[in-house]
Amino acid sequence: MHEGKDVSQAKELLEVEMKKLQKDPLQYAEGCCGVSELLNRWGSASAAYSTSMMECAVEYADESIRVFEQHGGGLRKKADMEAALFWKALNAATLGGNGGSERGEEEEG
Repeated sequence: MHEGKDVSQAKELLEVEMKKLQKDPLQYAEGCCGVSELLNRWGSASAAYSTSMMECAVEYADESIRVFEQHGGGLRKKADMEAALFWKALNAATLGGNGGSERGEEEEG
């Protein structure tokens, strides 16, 4: 659908689609979790892997967790929250295993 787009164009398209989901917080949280998973899978299978890609994946998982926490309750939401936590941990571990990022170093210092 969006073949041939560069990274900045892809990010813009993703932002537009994610804004559409913000009307329903739970759909938005699920979308953020899905994007985090997608970025992890793409990064692990692509020569185009970058630390910024994994940082973005962690940020989407964080956003998903934040929204699920705000709108908590329910068994389904708990399962979705667990998925978001899983992808956050996996993305952060992937990022750390590949040398981390300057952003993480700035936050520590």
